[in-house]
Amino acid sequence: MNYKIKYKNEFIEKAKKIFQNMPELVEDYKIILTLLSENPLEPSLMLQPLYGKLRGNYYLNLSVDVQLIISIMKSGRQVFLLDIGIISEEKN
Repeated sequence: MNYKIKYKNEFIEKAKKIFQNMPELVEDYKIILTLLSENPLEPSLMLQPLYGKLRGNYYLNLSVDVQLIISIMKSGRQVFLLDIGIISEEKN
């Protein structure tokens, strides 16, 4: 019943940089990967749907400052990690 986790190359590069600067997030990331592989629609992940050109994908928060964008393929039982990034606060 497990889902296979797949990564885009760009995701891997961005994740390396983020985890070098924020090593405290690595354990939370591992927990999220485990939950995604067991059940990507697990309520504790608090997935949020995306709209516009990313419609059909979801985002979830790794921390207050870091989000993941994922795609779930139920028929193939795969989760694609598409993007990871730091949320920038708009300055007024």
